[in-house]
Amino acid sequence: MNIPIHSDPVLIVSLALPFVASIIAGAIGRKFSRAAMIITSISFAPLFVYASYLLSLGEVYLVPLGSLPRPIGMVYLISDGLSNAFGLAIALVGIALEIASYPYMKHRFHVLELPEQFDVYYLLFTLCAASMELLIYAYNLLLMYIALEVSLITPVILIYYYGYDTQGKTRRWIALLYFVYGMLASTLFLIGAVMVALENNTMDLATIRSISLIAWALMFIGLLIKLPSFGPHVWIPWVHGSHPTPVAALISGLVGLMAYVLARLYIISPYFINEFRLPILVYAIIGGIIISLGVIRHQYHYKWLLAYSTAANSTYLLIGLALVLMEYLG
Repeated sequence: MNIPIHSDPVLIVSLALPFVASIIAGAIGRKFSRAAMIITSISFAPLFVYASYLLSLGEVYLVPLGSLPRPIGMVYLISDGLSNAFGLAIALVGIALEIASYPYMKHRFHVLELPEQFDVYYLLFTLCAASMELLIYAYNLLLMYIALEVSLITPVILIYYYGYDTQGKTRRWIALLYFVYGMLASTLFLIGAVMVALENNTMDLATIRSISLIAWALMFIGLLIKLPSFGPHVWIPWVHGSHPTPVAALISGLVGLMAYVLARLYIISPYFINEFRLPILVYAIIGGIIISLGVIRHQYHYKWLLAYSTAANSTYLLIGLALVLMEYLG
């Protein structure tokens, strides 16, 4: 697929602003917590507006960020209907959660008998949301991996320091559980990405023409762990049950982005999902039914109920991904 290349400084700046805002919040958040909240929430507004504008235009193009030595290759952002739809949604969620975090964490710091560490909180929370936006627009496997890692490490730290003890486990144990599962998923994705790079002499998705079976399988399994699908989903009830609520809400959006990454890979090399479409559908349907039973079991534990609901909906995402993408390429 030949995609035109255009310079788009507005998109680059819009993506960079939340990263800059996180650093500013980290510097001033201890003394000027309300200002940190305003700066971080406003930082997502330009991307929301611009992504909405780009979505209305319906154009598809790549934005070059630079070139790195082979086998990394060109580093692009992609602007199309898929990226802009997800981009404006996450930007809107980011604005809402940055604002909601202020009164929530003010109370949480009081309960934990901690000083108001809004500098640490807004630094990490905004970095997580900004990395999600980077993941959406990234069109290079290395850039995707970096975004995945930042979006893992930041909530792990937030749960470690500000989360809840739940179901007989401490928040530090749950943070470690999340880190192990997340690192396993990221490592599988990275190994698959390196294999793709060695096979194609690039990680640039605009140049990659094929993805081998093993590389596809490794990235697919890694993303299923993060999605999370049936089996690997065991981490999400613990994490949702222990995270500060704004972080849990952000993580709910993050797991859906794994389906987005799968869609990106499918558009480039569809044969893997096409070849294993029936087993994937059967696995997703049966897994969705079994996970849904957890909603009944934990109906009186609100956060765990939401976690099982998220995991069940993730299996539906996998079903929809397989069926919709089949229509996408006819």
